[in-house]
Amino acid sequence: MGRASFGSIVALACLSSVASAQSSAQPQGNPQQGGQEVIVDPQTGQVVVRNSQQAQQQQQQPLPPPAQAQPAQPAEPPPPPTPAQPPPAVVHDHELEKRTSVAGQAGLITYTGEAARLTTPGASYGLSVAYDLIRGVNAELGYVGSSYRVEGTTGGVSENGADVLMKVGPEYGHFSPFALWGLELSWLGTHGPAEGIQDATLLRLPMGAGLAYTLPSDSPAEVTLGLRAAYLFTLTSGAFPGLAEPFAANQFLSTLSVGGRF
Repeated sequence: MGRASFGSIVALACLSSVASAQSSAQPQGNPQQGGQEVIVDPQTGQVVVRNSQQAQQQQQQPLPPPAQAQPAQPAEPPPPPTPAQPPPAVVHDHELEKRTSVAGQAGLITYTGEAARLTTPGASYGLSVAYDLIRGVNAELGYVGSSYRVEGTTGGVSENGADVLMKVGPEYGHFSPFALWGLELSWLGTHGPAEGIQDATLLRLPMGAGLAYTLPSDSPAEVTLGLRAAYLFTLTSGAFPGLAEPFAANQFLSTLSVGGRF
């Protein structure tokens, strides 16, 4: 019995040595308890316990493919430069106000009725002042004069009078076409021999049309040029006894004008 007991003690000691050697052979920091693995997270330093099977599955799972870089989009071309806008037109106050015009006229005048057999075509002259009533409508007051020669003699005929006209027309930039009508009162006188003609007072109805042009200017005062033509219907005469009056004294007038607008 003494030898058997001694042998049993030796066997137990060997087994304990083997178990101690196996436990000491396991790596430190990764002890396994009940199928679990204890690891230390190298980034956070925390101790993590995970199932050994889950760890193996995670190790066996393939890594996700690296994200593919998106191709660079071409840069959009810069927008074209915006053309410079011209500065707004400056409208002078005088263009919006009522204006006054002064002009001198010169031209030709002739009788168109039977009185044309007694006189030659003559010269016409005058001076007028016009005022804008509203845009495109103005009233004109003027002095009118004319001079003729008597056919076949050295005598002559002259007329001096005044007229009141209305002019209506639109404005197209610097051009202003217009129509005109009104009344004219004229005193006719003779000098030298003038057979068939005598002094008289004539009342006429002018009707016609014209065109005015305003020279470009940045100042309130502007220079105007004009052309007009009118037919003068004679309403009362008495200057040509023996002729079919008053129509014998009808006249045609054409004039050029130069003036200013203020």
